[in-house]
Amino acid sequence: MASDQEWQLSVAAAFYRPDGQRGVRACLPDVAGLAGSGLLKMADPLTEPGPAKAMTADNSQKKYPFQRLTNRRDFLRLRARGNKQVMDGFILQADLNPDNVRVCRTGYTASKKIGNAVQRNRARRRLRALVRELMCDSGRPGTDYVVIARASVLRADFARLRADFQMALVRLHKKLDRQQNMTDSTGAGQC
Repeated sequence: MASDQEWQLSVAAAFYRPDGQRGVRACLPDVAGLAGSGLLKMADPLTEPGPAKAMTADNSQKKYPFQRLTNRRDFLRLRARGNKQVMDGFILQADLNPDNVRVCRTGYTASKKIGNAVQRNRARRRLRALVRELMCDSGRPGTDYVVIARASVLRADFARLRADFQMALVRLHKKLDRQQNMTDSTGAGQC
């Protein structure tokens, strides 16, 4: 039988995964660092009712390096002045965050053109999985992104969506760099 510490780490591994690995859960905090520092506490299955759960010291939720866009004004701002890249399964919009928040923020949209509620939810789930997998390595802090589902996202192979998403990010980041260089060069000569 495994030691108590090994058991705690195995239970915690179900919730967290080290940053060094690629994959859907690659953005989650390092378990070994949390367990060694005493920041990770485990519920004792013998004294507390219910299943054992991994908890952080402040009982907060899992933290990702990006946040969700939820305000309508942010979606409208990205539509009005953001850059966009149209791909087969989705449209990716991006713009620098005006609030200078140093975190990636991402929003998802699936209109009724996609289909009924079940199809729209499936499309959003696929887009969220793409973002979770690829934004950790490729997303830029201080940038807002909106991913708009297109009807073909439901039929597309996930590997193809992944390749398209990486290509869209590269193209959008080039556009954002050009836009930022233009604003820097025009603003530098003014007093």
